Amino acid sequence: MRHKIRLEGFVTPEQARSEYLHLPFDVPPGTRRLEVNYFYDNQVQGAQETHSGNNIDIGVFDPRGAGFQARGFRGWSGGARTSFYIERERATPGYLRGPIQPGEWNIMFGCSKIDDPVVRYRVNIELDIDPNGPTAAAQHTGEDVPIPGGAFAGRTAHTSAAAHQSAGFQPATSGVATPAIAGGSNGARGRWYRGDLHAHSEHSDGANTVDEIIDYVRRVGLDYFALTDHNTIAHWDDLARLNVDGGPLLIPGEEITMYGGHANVWALDDWIDWRATSDDRVHALIEEATDAGRCSRSTTPTRRSRGSTTPCAATRPSRCGTRPGATSTSRPSCVGSATSIAASA
Repeated sequence: MRHKIRLEGFVTPEQARSEYLHLPFDVPPGTRRLEVNYFYDNQVQGAQETHSGNNIDIGVFDPRGAGFQARGFRGWSGGARTSFYIERERATPGYLRGPIQPGEWNIMFGCSKIDDPVVRYRVNIELDIDPNGPTAAAQHTGEDVPIPGGAFAGRTAHTSAAAHQSAGFQPATSGVATPAIAGGSNGARGRWYRGDLHAHSEHSDGANTVDEIIDYVRRVGLDYFALTDHNTIAHWDDLARLNVDGGPLLIPGEEITMYGGHANVWALDDWIDWRATSDDRVHALIEEATDAGRCSRSTTPTRRSRGSTTPCAATRPSRCGTRPGATSTSRPSCVGSATSIAASA
């Protein structure tokens, strides 16, 4: 059974000062697939910094919560796509596969550029519902969503591995060796590792699949590689599948892309919220990353008049796939421009 929902409205420059707008909608029990497409007036053509027009990014949150640092994140494509879908076993790149829980979901708009006095939008949502599916009482609203990459990325913060398997999810790393440190010991002299810490795939605004990127990484002989798609962790499933023993060390990452600046975070085991619209939220974001011992580094900081400040996170290199005592000497780069980490023996 198909159920259609249309959300219509408008955004003004004044409303856009909050940067993010939430559009709630209800999902009934038994929903097997969620499809979304959206449109808005006078979309900017070309670089936002140099062309007039409007840009509204899009993402979605499930009933587990849509507030800052809530755990209901189900995907983000920014302005790279005008449509997406989510199912239990698959989803559009940038979005997290898993159960379509009943309850209130939220489309989230990111208003990075609103030039017109009034910008009208329309969001079309189509739900595929199993008429013989579970009732609201039987289907748990807070059902866990598997962290992409399974054992590679760690388990969710709210469930055990056994709970994942009982729900019908198998880790994406089934049959794949655990990650190995790239290269090897060089006695007391140490050695250099050649790699890259910053690249994007089709899961955000990149042009290539993860398979294509990792094939290139292997061909050029990198020892380690981090894929840091914008504001999503959906690419971790592919990284886990490709992180085989004897190959380059593949590091799960996320580029925290705020409208006031960017920062990469590596060696993650869960998604980190990027919606830091104030100094307090920026500090909370940094603490979430550093308290967990993750590596992070500012990439393209700017200062915005809306009150968000430049992100500046501490570096924890020992959690980035090197041995304790390793020191980062690299800068974020694109695929093909290698960076290095020097590790002591």
